[in-house]
Amino acid sequence: MRSLVFTIAQNGYGFAYKRCIESQKQYADSIGAAFVSIAHPPRVSEAAQSAWLKIPILLDALKSGYDSVAYIDSDCAVSPDAPDFNTALTGLPDGRIYMAQGASKRINSGVIIAGAGAPAIPFLEQVMGSITSEIPEDDRRSLKFENGNVIYCARISGAVDDLPVVWNNTYDPALRDFIRHYTGSLRAEYQRPFLSDAWYRLLRKTVYHQPPAPTSRDAEFVERLRGLTTQVINKYPLLTTP
Repeated sequence: MRSLVFTIAQNGYGFAYKRCIESQKQYADSIGAAFVSIAHPPRVSEAAQSAWLKIPILLDALKSGYDSVAYIDSDCAVSPDAPDFNTALTGLPDGRIYMAQGASKRINSGVIIAGAGAPAIPFLEQVMGSITSEIPEDDRRSLKFENGNVIYCARISGAVDDLPVVWNNTYDPALRDFIRHYTGSLRAEYQRPFLSDAWYRLLRKTVYHQPPAPTSRDAEFVERLRGLTTQVINKYPLLTTP
């Protein structure tokens, strides 16, 4: 089984969540998966581009020949006890795609685990195609980037399987989880060294302070995202070289 685990560590996230990313690499190594932490370009001035990048990278990685791909947000720590997702999620050989619900009971796209084939690839293509579509307010409520599009496409397609919350725990500090996502109410739990904390404070003043996700984005946004995707794949060929 050719598997890839990747994260996106641009715009200071690689420094602010260094321990999390190290735990992801250790996990990938333990299950024999390739691992890529996307840290270049280090600064993406349009934060939405960096947030959306996970979708075309997932899509291209699956199309390139990986049997399974796991995307994990950089602010997620993987437990040493986490099992191999390839054996824990039995639908991966059939091309299933998995995401967990967050505290709002909507899909959280901070962890996405997918197998090559349908419905995963068509679903990711649908999400990409939705960039210029009008996304209902309920689907993007309180969200800033791609998550609203993912929620919308999952709702109308029924293509996403439920990922047990232990694989993306965004709200329960008492849960014995495999992946703890330091977002929302769990964000304050993450302990950083002084330098990492300085980067985190900078993030709170810049990347975190973004406007709500718009109803739709324009074709120029899509072109810029394609350009960023090409740049990243050229820098990290392992993303599409199983």
